Amino acid sequence: MAEWLTWVLTGALPFLVSVAMVVMLCLLLFRYFAEPFYPGLSLVETVGRVRRKEAAPVVIKESPRRPGYHLGQVVLWVAGLWAVSRALILLIALVGAYLQGDLWGFVRDFEYHWVRWDANHYLGLAENWYVNEGDPRFHIVFYPLYPLTVMIFRFLFMGNTILSAVFVSNICLIVSGVLMYDLVLKEQNRAGARRAVVYLMFCPLSLFYSIPYSEALFLMLCLLSVVLARRRHFGWAVFCGALCAATRSLGVLIAAPVYLEMLRQARERSLMGESRAQSVKRVVGYTLLCCLILAGLGAYLLLNYQVTGNPFQFLIYQSEHWSQRFGNIADTLRYTMEYALNYHDWGTRMGTWIPQAVLMIAVLILMGVTLNRVHPGDGAYAWLYMFMAMAPTWLLSGPRYISAMYALYPMMSMITRRKGQQVAMAIVILLLNIYFVYLYSIEGCVL
Repeated sequence: MAEWLTWVLTGALPFLVSVAMVVMLCLLLFRYFAEPFYPGLSLVETVGRVRRKEAAPVVIKESPRRPGYHLGQVVLWVAGLWAVSRALILLIALVGAYLQGDLWGFVRDFEYHWVRWDANHYLGLAENWYVNEGDPRFHIVFYPLYPLTVMIFRFLFMGNTILSAVFVSNICLIVSGVLMYDLVLKEQNRAGARRAVVYLMFCPLSLFYSIPYSEALFLMLCLLSVVLARRRHFGWAVFCGALCAATRSLGVLIAAPVYLEMLRQARERSLMGESRAQSVKRVVGYTLLCCLILAGLGAYLLLNYQVTGNPFQFLIYQSEHWSQRFGNIADTLRYTMEYALNYHDWGTRMGTWIPQAVLMIAVLILMGVTLNRVHPGDGAYAWLYMFMAMAPTWLLSGPRYISAMYALYPMMSMITRRKGQQVAMAIVILLLNIYFVYLYSIEGCVL
């Protein structure tokens, strides 16, 4: 009986949950990508129309006018939020060091407390690039665009790699704030756009946007690609998407919101009288254009080949050196919950497993609550992102990965339209900032 129960809990049940989640993902993607052809329908209604082969009602609506705004004012406002949020992070760290009785040590070894973990690898790449010997050979698993950008800007800081990295990250964060405002403004309103930017700047993991990590560059390129696509500048959107794919492995997923905007454009042209042959030709052209986003990944594979002789060497190193392989989100949630309850190292449990378990569940609930309200491109991207980012067999940086999902912040803005909801969100964000900043800068147990 015990053996049968163990088999069910560790074998059959996780498998069934994984299958169910894949089916759910397919249905959600179907719902979102059917949006251009069956606008405004729920998942059930969309499936019903397709099964009955009913065409979507031919209604040509005038596109809503984008609310105007003064770019200079938005930039200044975002820069002000950036300054306040960075000051808050520094204040939390200083208070934490003081309470630990080591304020002078924190100030004296300031760099040590902020440049940890993967930050050292990015700095090493910016200084020495990729090599195929010694321990640095394993750093081929890190994508090249961020260290390359840091390398380019080193001349501004007399060769100081750390200052260059901090500069690149913070500039990208400020630009991301401006792009977030532009992205959310049309879908919600000015108040919603402001909320989304505030949540981005004060995100509990936003400390990674100001230190030598690739998150800020990745987020900026994602937002830029989506904003350009929604303004129908598809060539530039694909170019930025390719850069995104050269920054992080998840960058290729930006093809989802970009391609959906292409389908919307094709549908609009069809409703305006474009022939069926022209529509098919347009969709085929857009599909081929969107595939160019993979050029960023191709450049990374070429780099692997040039350095190691194997375009997929990074997969070998991830598996052998970091025990990292592609699994599924259901299994990740299972072992995360297990380690959150009984992992032997208390610091790792508090800094990794507990927050990872809580945030995974919380974000999945948030995505479910906003399922039918979110922009289809944002929804498709969010579900793909979560299923891919949370799939590794030894995930240690789940909260950091989640924070770089651009669709998270418009969703947070959607569920906090009332004053009481905003106050509650502000309290949660402040408490989580204290938690993560202290654990990263003082204890060093957040990855």
